[in-house]
Amino acid sequence: MTDDIFKEPDDANTPLTEEEKEGSIPSYTLTRAELNQAEQRNIMKAELWSQSKKRNPLDVTFLKNSHKRMYNEVWEWAGKFRKSERNIGIDAYSISSELAQLVSDIQYQVDHNSFPLDKITARFHPEARLNTSVTKRKWPT
Repeated sequence: MTDDIFKEPDDANTPLTEEEKEGSIPSYTLTRAELNQAEQRNIMKAELWSQSKKRNPLDVTFLKNSHKRMYNEVWEWAGKFRKSERNIGIDAYSISSELAQLVSDIQYQVDHNSFPLDKITARFHPEARLNTSVTKRKWPT
């Protein structure tokens, strides 16, 4: 892979550090579009895995495994919390504890019927509103 792939403009992608760029697995990706396609194929496989049996999405281990399955054919760092700082999101050192707190907060909302499940899902991830398979899934309580 050449460095040119990461210089192509693409507003949808988070900028990567040099170390993260080196974690790219596919040797056949020569363009950003090919990298995006490889990621999309990997994400589709992970979605099938996540729906293959009843799983608890309110579990940090499940979330890390999902991330790993979504990107394990494309990035060596799939399923690991980032270590570099970004201008979006939270500090890298806070990811583990903040994710655990988020999962706990959502579990509380589910357990206490604070909102309808589709509203909780949308609050957790606004793009979930577009994915009806996520919002209609029965979550374990």
